This record gives sequence, C-alpha cells and structure tokens, in this order.
Amino acid sequence: MNKAVVGYLSGLLALLILAYLNLMQGPIDISFSEMLSSIFGSSVGDLKKEVVLGIRLPRVLIAMGVGGVLGLCGYLFQLVVKNPLADPYILGTSTGAALGANLVLAGLIG
Repeated sequence: MNKAVVGYLSGLLALLILAYLNLMQGPIDISFSEMLSSIFGSSVGDLKKEVVLGIRLPRVLIAMGVGGVLGLCGYLFQLVVKNPLADPYILGTSTGAALGANLVLAGLIG
C-alpha cells in the first residue's frame, strides 16, 4: 500500500477517534449508545440530547471545518508562491491580520 494512502487513512482514523471522544466526554458523560440515539433521533434524556446536538456536535463539526479550511489555505499559499515551504508571513497576511485585530481592539473599526 502506498505511504500516502496509509497516511491519509491514519489521519482519518485519528480524526474519527478524536471526534468520538469529544462527543462523549465532558461534565456530563454520555455513553456511546446514548450518543448515537441522540444523533439519529431515538428518544434519550432531553438534557443529554440537547448537550450532544446543541453543544458538542456543532463544536466538532466547526473544528473539522476550520481545520480543513486552514489546511486548504496553506495549500493555496504554496501554490501561489510556488514554494513548498511557504507560510503566511511571505505574502504579509499575518501582518495584515494583526493590524486588523489591533484596529478592532482599539475601537477604530468594527
């Protein structure tokens, strides 16, 4: 099997395990069967269903989306500058983001 395929599959497995752990652990422990029941619509305690669907699942999905977008941005930086070691400092986006954050904190914009 190709090393890239093994790397992708191991990354996917790690992502699924971490998402599973994030959905189950917290101040209110939720078992695997309760988690699946609350996601797929079976009746479970209202509190646990609200915790899974209202708090934990959106956080997991947002974290996956943000991670994917950041990875895509890094890939696009490497394509634009044609450098496999490119980072946001090359095009000045980190400096521009810092400037924008400071302007918001100073109350000049936003």
